Amino acid sequence: MDKYAVTAGGGHNHRLDLAAMVLLKENHIAAAGWVTAAIEAVRRGMARAGQTVESDVEVQTVTQAVEALDAGARWIMLDNMPVADIEQVVKLRAGRADASRILLEASGAIRLDTVLAIAGTGVDLISVGASTPSHRVRFW
Repeated sequence: MDKYAVTAGGGHNHRLDLAAMVLLKENHIAAAGWVTAAIEAVRRGMARAGQTVESDVEVQTVTQAVEALDAGARWIMLDNMPVADIEQVVKLRAGRADASRILLEASGAIRLDTVLAIAGTGVDLISVGASTPSHRVRFW
């Protein structure tokens, strides 16, 4: 119901289910040891399975973002980053030959009072989770 509500309200869902996209979060990166290792593990697993599924890697620092860029990540979620750090990552991406194929998404702690500044950084996407985890559903 929450996915439908987002779409009905004019929003776009990040992914409809767990099969739609691989999302590498901080716990996956920690288990792999570093960003590059996590990305490479997903690629190896997908190759063994004969599948191609889009992946999104969540990073919390500029250093991690650079590592994701260098590892060839196509979709990088900049999670809970200050606006200045987001701007720095956008500039780093712009200087790359493959810049046009890399999506940068700002995520985490996005509020009405910060969304305009974040949009001004040049990120491609801004995700807001507050619309779905805070809903209440009652069944009578």
